[in-house]
Amino acid sequence: MLPSKVDLGLQNPELEQGTPAVFQFRYTMNTPFTNVCAAFLAKYNWESAQNLTTIDRVEQLDDDRVVIYRRHDRYDAPVISFEQILLNRQNQSIEADVVGRNPNGSTFSVAKTVIRPNLATKAAQSLIDQFVYDVQGQGVSKLEVFKSQVVRLQRAVKFSEWAAADE
Repeated sequence: MLPSKVDLGLQNPELEQGTPAVFQFRYTMNTPFTNVCAAFLAKYNWESAQNLTTIDRVEQLDDDRVVIYRRHDRYDAPVISFEQILLNRQNQSIEADVVGRNPNGSTFSVAKTVIRPNLATKAAQSLIDQFVYDVQGQGVSKLEVFKSQVVRLQRAVKFSEWAAADE
């Protein structure tokens, strides 16, 4: 099981607490925030047979915050990846960190995705920001990963809408 404290400094000596992200990607979805939240939590319900995504652990930190650890296992991947998801009711956001284990047992974060409502407009929009801390020489592929995550989220929104319409 992964500890709850994310330590950015041990996985890569160039990463320290407070270091700005190497890349920041942003996408605006013309979908209400509550629909995007529901789709984000259910987006792996429609994954291919080569992947297995499960909930590893859930913790309630206080009245407004819940942490979910999601485990991603792929048949051809050499390691299992984990995602630490913080649902924050107070500031209406979801923060999802792709985390891994350091040799000392703490965890590091390679990228953080933040989903929140767009309060700058009256339209029902959601903002998706991704902060990439460590690219390991793969900057262009990080953009492609972000684009595929947005597409997966849009599909999950559509699937959720279709499922609600059938009920």
